[in-house]
Amino acid sequence: MLILFDLDDTLVDQATAAREAADALVNHLGLESSDFHARWFAALDHHYARYLAGEIGFQEQRRARVRDTLRMDLSDDDADATFQVYLAAYERNMRLFPDVLPCLNALAKHSLGIVTNGNTQQQRRKLTRLGILDRFACIVVSDEFGSSKPDPRIFARACELAATAPPDALHVGDLYDVDVVGAERAGLRAVWLDRSAAGIQQPARTRITTLASLPALV
Repeated sequence: MLILFDLDDTLVDQATAAREAADALVNHLGLESSDFHARWFAALDHHYARYLAGEIGFQEQRRARVRDTLRMDLSDDDADATFQVYLAAYERNMRLFPDVLPCLNALAKHSLGIVTNGNTQQQRRKLTRLGILDRFACIVVSDEFGSSKPDPRIFARACELAATAPPDALHVGDLYDVDVVGAERAGLRAVWLDRSAAGIQQPARTRITTLASLPALV
């Protein structure tokens, strides 16, 4: 069986790394603004969505996030230097969730893959830095593929690379509308990883709150 994973906030604790990196940026800039985090993450949501939609480039969305948050018309060099402070702290604080390695070990007899939205170089760098790149037989990243989840074609591409028919594949991810809906439209079985255990139920969907529950489902 082919088992596909989302990357950010499924395998990698991206949210915690991002919060800690935002704290580092606040300290570096000497800011005391109580709404910095709200502005920063609002800018992230807005401009990253534009990047995934193909409206702006990867570096451009980084610069836009800095300018919007600081409300300053910075040069490209100054915006890049500011973002680099955030990025360095983000990479220092990247961690796998504790349930990831036990899950991957338990599923080692299966073919494993990654389907993730984002920049190819950055996403592969995460896998390398965290020591799990060689666990996956196929890795499909949206900017290299040319379309992002929930487009069913990106899931179909992963199945194609793994020489597996979609009905014989499963995808697990933390975003219902992106991971579950997209995978099911491509004909895969989907598992929603609801780490927050928010209790929001979707009808006729498989929902887990930890990857420790995944091997039993497979």
